[in-house]
Amino acid sequence: MRRHLGICFDTCHLALAFEDLVESWRAYRGAGIRISKVQLSAALHTESSPESWEALKRFVEPVYLHQVKGLGRSGARFAWFDLPDALSEFPSFPDLEYLRVHFHVPLFFLGSGPLQSTSAELTPEFFQELRTGVCSHLEIETYTFHVLPSDVYPGDVVRSLTREYAWVLQRLEGRP
Repeated sequence: MRRHLGICFDTCHLALAFEDLVESWRAYRGAGIRISKVQLSAALHTESSPESWEALKRFVEPVYLHQVKGLGRSGARFAWFDLPDALSEFPSFPDLEYLRVHFHVPLFFLGSGPLQSTSAELTPEFFQELRTGVCSHLEIETYTFHVLPSDVYPGDVVRSLTREYAWVLQRLEGRP
């Protein structure tokens, strides 16, 4: 059965949950669980501050749900169903240190103001794991171009996809 069943290793979802991608990869492999597909994608990441909460308002849109996960200084975990839910509760959680929002941003997005990307979690060590050939089905999963703020999306989906493809190939070749 393990020959026919496997998991989809979704880097955005794992990063959203503050999981270490390499540790997760190795845990699946160590348990003998087949990784049948890898979805390479990134979420928004930010420290919790009035500036970051204000910056996140630009990402509220009605097409997709954007789960929000938070990590407190104490190690406490926080979760909201959608970004507007999280924004409505700010600043109710003084322990909150980091936020991650399930809003697929381009892999090449380095950040804007207080907002960053979880693409930093796609480390050289992670790409080394991919290069072992365990899984040959890689998918770039950014699908939110049409709802991204204009400073994040350059306005040309073909150019954006080309940049993401080049970003992934560069890292697969071992070049940061």
